[in-house]
Amino acid sequence: MVMDGLKAQTLGKFCQKLQDACCEKKTREPYSPWKNAAKRKIKDLMKGAGRKLLLTNTPPRLWDNCLVYEAYVRSHTTHDIFKLDGEVPKTIISGKTADISQFCKLYCYKWVQFCSTTVSFPEGLLVLGTYLGPSIDIGSTMIAKILTPTGKVVRRSTFRLLEPEELADPVKQDLTKAFLWTAEEQWGNRLIQGQLEEVGLIDTPDPQPNLDNQ
Repeated sequence: MVMDGLKAQTLGKFCQKLQDACCEKKTREPYSPWKNAAKRKIKDLMKGAGRKLLLTNTPPRLWDNCLVYEAYVRSHTTHDIFKLDGEVPKTIISGKTADISQFCKLYCYKWVQFCSTTVSFPEGLLVLGTYLGPSIDIGSTMIAKILTPTGKVVRRSTFRLLEPEELADPVKQDLTKAFLWTAEEQWGNRLIQGQLEEVGLIDTPDPQPNLDNQ
């Protein structure tokens, strides 16, 4: 864990938690000019995650999924950094061409159908859900975190995006409304502009038009 030299971080309960987790503690050099560049990028990351929360009506308690998704997108995107030489950060770090399969069509809190093992005949195996981002701690590269109609988060590799024609279907619209009601009951009402600071993200004064989860 790399941190500033604040006593709240280097001493007391937080330090004890790091020791319990066998996590090495490292403090940064004070007044280093390199911290300014890092802070700017962190600010851009938080702004991007905040926009996605507003655009997709993601419940506030799921903000960390938007943050992780935005970090992945930025690591697979070129930046105006000389040392990158036109490459994306992921390629520079890994030495391999970055795979954007998870990000070219998928979007945080986008409607999907996934294969469920808890649904019995004759309802079918495909169940409505929302995409929360890639799963980094379970399974292979293409496994995703998906929010289920019961408000739980599962990891699945068998899923697909809903087509615009399906989203326009009255039956699917009723299912999506019921899904959002359950999600808000468990994870909190969707955020509106001006509330992002409540979850620790930077507020965005000029968000794009709402996508209505499509």
